[in-house]
Amino acid sequence: MSDGISLEAAGAEDPMGGYAERYGPWALIAGGSEGIGLSFARRLAARGIHLVLLARRRKPLEEAASLLREEYGVEVRVHAVDLSARDLDRLLDDILHGLEIGLLIYNAGATHGAGLFLDAPLDAARRLVDLNCHGPLVLCHRLGRSMRERGRGGIILL
Repeated sequence: MSDGISLEAAGAEDPMGGYAERYGPWALIAGGSEGIGLSFARRLAARGIHLVLLARRRKPLEEAASLLREEYGVEVRVHAVDLSARDLDRLLDDILHGLEIGLLIYNAGATHGAGLFLDAPLDAARRLVDLNCHGPLVLCHRLGRSMRERGRGGIILL
């Protein structure tokens, strides 16, 4: 595959016994529009897993969704959302409604313009803490409960 990660070719038999059976029909990837997140999306789509992609910017999300739908024929839903938002749990109500998310990949995180900690404004550090701690906390708590109830699922935090 063009994502640079070596695995069996798309469509090859899954040695894990089928991702949809093992995890569920849908995966949510926070930070799934580019880079590593998009690589995860491609790998899962190749196994027939439908995707919910979350990121800040709508244009890269739409481009990723179009590519994944065309290449793999899976359903892809995109939501431009601030994963550091204090009302993230409320925002998830609409995003997750009616979906069985069996796999959560939290790949969001940034150090845009990284510099010395003491030279940056305190609010910049707070935003990174919210993105890297609050976002995964909310998503893990929200999705982990239903995974536990179903007796299947997985969470990957990067």
